[in-house]
Amino acid sequence: MKRAAIYARVSTLHQSETSIETQIETCKKFCESKNIRVIDIFFDKDSGAKTDRMNFSKMIENALNGKYDLIIVDKFDRFYRNDVEDRIITRRLEEQGVLVLSASEGIDVSSPAGKLMRWILSDINSFYRDNLIDEVKRKTIRVAKKGYWLGGNPPYGYKLKPIIDNEGLHRTVLEIEPKEAEVVRLIFAKFIEGLTYRDIATYLNKHGYRTRKGNLWTSSSLYSIVHNAVYDGTSVYNYGTKKTKHRKPREDAIFVPNAHPAIISHNMLETAQKRFRIHPTTEKYHHLLTGIIFCGDCGSRMIGNGRKYLCYAWKVGKADKYVSIGVRKVENAVLSYIRNIIFADVDFEALADKINQTETQKDTERAQKLSELYQKRSEIRTQIDHIIAKVAEGKLVEFYEQKATELETAYKQIEKEIYQVETGKKIIVTAEQLKARRDRLIKALESPETVEQTIKALIKRVIVYPGGYIKIEEFK
Repeated sequence: MKRAAIYARVSTLHQSETSIETQIETCKKFCESKNIRVIDIFFDKDSGAKTDRMNFSKMIENALNGKYDLIIVDKFDRFYRNDVEDRIITRRLEEQGVLVLSASEGIDVSSPAGKLMRWILSDINSFYRDNLIDEVKRKTIRVAKKGYWLGGNPPYGYKLKPIIDNEGLHRTVLEIEPKEAEVVRLIFAKFIEGLTYRDIATYLNKHGYRTRKGNLWTSSSLYSIVHNAVYDGTSVYNYGTKKTKHRKPREDAIFVPNAHPAIISHNMLETAQKRFRIHPTTEKYHHLLTGIIFCGDCGSRMIGNGRKYLCYAWKVGKADKYVSIGVRKVENAVLSYIRNIIFADVDFEALADKINQTETQKDTERAQKLSELYQKRSEIRTQIDHIIAKVAEGKLVEFYEQKATELETAYKQIEKEIYQVETGKKIIVTAEQLKARRDRLIKALESPETVEQTIKALIKRVIVYPGGYIKIEEFK
């Protein structure tokens, strides 16, 4: 009897505990019908694009250590929505003999055609996610342009002020905190004078200035202020990750000038930023096959050395035979193998039929879910109208106002869920469209940002023998 772990996932913003229960129940019924023994059940409340899901990581660790033969999910998009990362993890599991099965989609991932279909579904799920992110981004930008605060703690020098907008929605805007703003102006002035972060911190601490939490100033706390465009009244959205936050903005960063009151002038900010603008550095040569390329003579891994890969054991004096190969030769051979072998001879007509059957089933489920959500929204709206009438009559005003706030929160949650379901519209695909998607995946091999991950999701090992013969092993 096969051993399995069941995995369920919901997004904390858009789904509820009942969704987890439904997924688990579907997976249990699937296991019963297939005579599969359930060993463990895991679930997470998180985005499928995140790699740090605690229970997911524990399940993968158990699977790689041989505890399960199968991982069962309701649908493949519950497992992962980042298509490249999905393939890397799935390949690692398959290498250990562990398959990921969908209880609802009926795809045989043990066959080559089934694996490619799962891959294409993963690509579609990634498209859904990217489309949703893009829509959320557009709405967020519209909010930012109106000067509303997008969430989180306000920057030093500002405080939050709650308001009600023209549509009656509760919003928050930035308002200057006078005492902190005085310190911000002083910090910029000292920085423009040429003082270092350490010098400024020493000055502030000596004269009794403290951070918002009452701590002494440090170079890092000053760095985060001087590198923040918010102080000239600019709202900054999507600037970067924590690692890039204060150094180099992302290409899709959005700057909305005059979104809130300024503490310093734009000219003052520009003058300060001239001191720390970073010039681009020359990119070093990158070896795409590091970690998966091995010497065919001694079995040692090979390392990138300029324009060549060479045997590491030979380099450190532990092997007698010198084995090397040109970077361009071996990497081109791998890329050609992926294009001409892995992606060849696919029955796209059969794949299109299977995907369309799955999408039809999903569309039925969406319609039912929308009907339930519309009903809930209507019920909450009726309750809110009833409370408004009671407040207008002057009855238990304080009690009803609190109840109205709770209902408004529930109403917004329902609206979010409706939006998510409505955006997941049915997709009918043709064989030609699937071929185009396959070509787009191949296109990822031409992008510096995605080529290495794509290769390592497909290729298990590259072996280079003396004389230049190359053996390529893909995941089975």
